[in-house]
Amino acid sequence: MKKQAKAKLLLTVILGLPIIGIVAAYASYYSGFFSNIGKTNNGELVSPSISIQDLKLKILTNDRAKVYESTEQTWKLIIIATGDCNKLCQQQLYITRQVHIALGKEASRLERIYLSTKSEQSVKSIFKEHPKLKLGKISQTEINQYLTDKIPPVNNTILLADPLGNIMMYYTEHHSGKAILTDIKHLLKISRIG
Repeated sequence: MKKQAKAKLLLTVILGLPIIGIVAAYASYYSGFFSNIGKTNNGELVSPSISIQDLKLKILTNDRAKVYESTEQTWKLIIIATGDCNKLCQQQLYITRQVHIALGKEASRLERIYLSTKSEQSVKSIFKEHPKLKLGKISQTEINQYLTDKIPPVNNTILLADPLGNIMMYYTEHHSGKAILTDIKHLLKISRIG
């Protein structure tokens, strides 16, 4: 009798193991337990991505603002300031400049754009400190319409756009320059465009 009970128990365990495995896999998938495994990016992904063309950016060139058209397929780091460029904004500009310099010979594959809701005159003072920075203007309407619900802290956030003009990742003040640099180096390495 004991032998039969042991055999039944062994059979139950053998048949139950696959069921336990399936239940554990189902639970881990839907609980998000393994969601960060295999993640290589440091920034936060924007999903679905946002087209730069939708933002109707105006870039300042020769004292005139013209609609931004990316003729070069480069990666873009975009800093947005919804007011004056405060201390955090200055820090983000500094970080992006250092990231750009740290790319070395790959620096030509990246451009930096500073966007502000402020007047063109107030933005020009930044150009003196960051001569390779493109300066632009964005309206609060475009920010509210396209960015606010997808990127929680829009102000002083660094956006990363791919060479096709899709904003696909962002960085907040909590991300270091090293984290941004690591992401960009990885993207430049695997990218066949830009």
